[in-house]
Amino acid sequence: MPTPQSNVRLGALALIVVAGCGAQPARAPAPPSTRRAPLDGAVLVAHPGSPTSFVVSGATADVVRGRVRWHVDADGGATRLRDVTAQPITAALALPPWLDGGTAYVLEDGLSIGDASGGLRPIVRGPLSAVSVGARELWARDRASNDWLRVDLAKGTASRELPPIGAPILAAWSAAGPGTGRVITAGPEFFAKTSALAIVDFLGPVITRDGGDTWSPLDRAAVKAAFPAEGPKRVLREGGALLLATDDRAAPVSPSGVLGAPIAIARAPGLPEIAAVRVEVAAPFGVPLEDDALLLSDGGRFAVVQRDPLRVLRSTRAPDLGHCELAPGADAGALALAACVRHAQGAYATGGQLVVGAVVERSGSTQLDVEKTFAFGTGHRLSATSAAVVAATCAGTSEGGIDLLGASKFCVRDAAGAWTDAFVASVSGRRHIIPRADGGLLVVRDDTGGRVELLALPRGAQINSTPLRLRLDEPTKNLLAIDEVAPGRMVAWWRTPTELRATAIEATSTRLRIIESLPRAVLDGRALVGTWADRAMIVAVVEGKSKHDARVEASVTADGGRHWSLSAWPEEVRPLDVSAPARRVECGAVGCRALGWSRLGWHPRVAVHDRLIDLADAAAIAPPPPSTPRATSVVADCTASGASQVVPAAQVPVARAPFFTPSDVLLGLAGPKILPGWAQVLTPIGRNVRGGWISTGPSSGSWADHGRSVIRFASDLDPLGVVHETASFPAPFADRNAASTAGWGASPMAWALSPRRILVSLCRDARCELWRATAGAIPERVDLGPTIVPHAIHGARELGGVLAVVGTGRALDGPPGAEPTPFVAIVGPQGTAVSSLSRASWAAESQMGMSVEPVRGAFGVLEISPIPRWTHGTAYVLPLGVDARPSGGFELLLASTPDVARPSRACTASAPGWDDADAALGRTLVLGVDSGAPRTIRSMAGVVRSRFGALDACLDRITVLSDRSSFQYDAQSGRATYFALDADGKGAQRTELACTIAWR
Repeated sequence: MPTPQSNVRLGALALIVVAGCGAQPARAPAPPSTRRAPLDGAVLVAHPGSPTSFVVSGATADVVRGRVRWHVDADGGATRLRDVTAQPITAALALPPWLDGGTAYVLEDGLSIGDASGGLRPIVRGPLSAVSVGARELWARDRASNDWLRVDLAKGTASRELPPIGAPILAAWSAAGPGTGRVITAGPEFFAKTSALAIVDFLGPVITRDGGDTWSPLDRAAVKAAFPAEGPKRVLREGGALLLATDDRAAPVSPSGVLGAPIAIARAPGLPEIAAVRVEVAAPFGVPLEDDALLLSDGGRFAVVQRDPLRVLRSTRAPDLGHCELAPGADAGALALAACVRHAQGAYATGGQLVVGAVVERSGSTQLDVEKTFAFGTGHRLSATSAAVVAATCAGTSEGGIDLLGASKFCVRDAAGAWTDAFVASVSGRRHIIPRADGGLLVVRDDTGGRVELLALPRGAQINSTPLRLRLDEPTKNLLAIDEVAPGRMVAWWRTPTELRATAIEATSTRLRIIESLPRAVLDGRALVGTWADRAMIVAVVEGKSKHDARVEASVTADGGRHWSLSAWPEEVRPLDVSAPARRVECGAVGCRALGWSRLGWHPRVAVHDRLIDLADAAAIAPPPPSTPRATSVVADCTASGASQVVPAAQVPVARAPFFTPSDVLLGLAGPKILPGWAQVLTPIGRNVRGGWISTGPSSGSWADHGRSVIRFASDLDPLGVVHETASFPAPFADRNAASTAGWGASPMAWALSPRRILVSLCRDARCELWRATAGAIPERVDLGPTIVPHAIHGARELGGVLAVVGTGRALDGPPGAEPTPFVAIVGPQGTAVSSLSRASWAAESQMGMSVEPVRGAFGVLEISPIPRWTHGTAYVLPLGVDARPSGGFELLLASTPDVARPSRACTASAPGWDDADAALGRTLVLGVDSGAPRTIRSMAGVVRSRFGALDACLDRITVLSDRSSFQYDAQSGRATYFALDADGKGAQRTELACTIAWR
């Protein structure tokens, strides 16, 4: 029984991939024999066409490679399942017993289910990702829209629904789309129908035991002890167990919520040796053995493969060997002749080598008995009769070049395994050099007229050896291939645009002549041709009205073209590529590979073929429901409630982004007097606040003893035009340069806590200082305690004498260079409580803020998510306790965010819910007064303040500022205030209005 540790190590190759294929009945391996037998019948197997290759986690005996699935049997063999997908399999997921078992396979454009026997059934068609097990169904993401899909396996449908868990944890599934910096949380993965594990934004790992209605966090101390450097990022499924994991470690979790000891994860475990053989690629170039078995070479592996069912019986890995070429017909006692690349070994190795020898069975494994060693890169060729030639001397030295077509000295191996040096005199125009079974050579060259000339050299040819010559009345360009097919018998294949034919040639040390010209085969100009020895295949694609209607017509010969037979290519096996880039296909002793398929065997009858599974008949994922257009414009229909008043232009709150001037922050108050030799520096602040930090001090010299500051501000919590100012206090800047740097390089921000109180943050060099400013009082510095170094502040609210701050920072006792993590600090009369949240990165400010729930008097982190898009997202809140830790799970507030569909109903003083101040820019106000022509005001700054309840949202007020006017609407009174500058900008008008508003 595998241990959890071994399961994790085998399953960590692809963490999104989990669980396995069904096994076919094991078949006893057939022992290989040295007696060769021609293959009777052929096998069609799909070529993967994709580098995807992984062990299926949770069922470590199962392997996926591209479109093909393998099962590693208990006896050590690997059986290939015959159901082949039309698209590469990118992920796999084990289905638990409550979903009737089997395996879900994620394709590039859909989902299929595999049963225990290896069969495959299409379920849905569409771009899916992040598939996980639910209590009664599967859940997945639509890659196009990022919506959640509920996949019903029994009905074969995928419907767009809210995530598969209850309201307290919905925010865990509310990740925004690409580019927003959001982290998609993990899970839930179910132990059973009622128990599941997930990782949630802010909360970290949580567990449910009632099907998702309620959730509770795992013990934070245990999670911190198991993952001290960083929190867990994903949930892994290993058989029936669930584990929390980072990139390099995992810890099992029991259904009761107990966290086990962490174990290391192997980053890139290899495939099981028996299943690592790429049969689809290597099989055509293997060697036939007895009992319908094949010997294959795949890189440095030698594998014995059974054809029906296609099964790897055993595989031997030679770590020092790379690519190997095989030739059949080796001497007695050997399985094949092989030429392999051997990598450099030892401290004094000077490079790779070419090794040639016989492949033999010894001690239950397949091995290469090296006969000769040559320098890497030396040209060589094997013949079908197990002869070999290398462009080097038999002592291993290269003389006259290392290319077969340019070298002068060669080492030749005959069919019996004897090696002999040979010399080839200067022969120009060489095209081929073929070793013969008797140890001689056949040289193919161009004569002066572009015709083929053959030269036969005897065994051990020397410089004075006279070759036999034979001129053929054939253009060299028409020579497709030539090889020795039996001792002393050569077959040359000729191709023209309209025909394929062969010529049989006798080539020995004493005779070189044409034996016969074999019948011609007529070719279509687009036909694909492949040859090996005296065998050939012609493949033609007959196209239909569409690619799916194309069919294959193939004919084969095994005797040089004397007899041709039409191959029974199955009609249901469509070609995977009908536009082959070349007119020639690759062939070997076992068969050819063409049109995206491997054909094993030269017999015209196709004995076994794959069942190609595509998603054409599966139900397509329905498009999302139409969304309500985004409501970005406010329409105000108003009536003037009195005459306009003339006011100073300096009192008009307008926005002149992105530049700030003193008039933006003086807001109608007299400016401070500047003494001679003194300077004033303005630090603009903002975040639902308008104003600035105004500091004065000596033009040169220290400000520590003389500099003074005031903070002047106005917020949307006050009626438009109301301005507050703190008491004067010592400037916190050392000199004028420090004050200027704070203004333009310290990212100052401010949040309105109440109508007369704001929080100001000055952040520089990954460290923030906080100040709480009250009208008429000296600002106080806010200390967040010694446990956290704040890097950024994202929100703040105040309830009574207690202040809550949310931001990102680094713990003082954390590892150096650690990524900032979210935190919550609650500052009250009893001290400061800080809690680090579990989320790894922060959302955009427009999607998150700190809020206060006025009914229960509690703090909480508010989350607004635009997922799912057809409902315009959802709003959630995470309640916080007095210890700054989450006091529960996320609570669903509203199923459609006011960011899109804004409420018009006015809030009352006692309206329950959570406040939200939306400071999004770019809104437009269409203002109509007394049935006059509407005026369009394009907002450059402003706030829409609303409150979320359990079923609805209400409106508190709207504040809109442009560069020449401003407007504020109070929903409870229905009153509005409108400021507008005169044409010359020197004066302004203020108008009180009674309005009704709408969104469009």
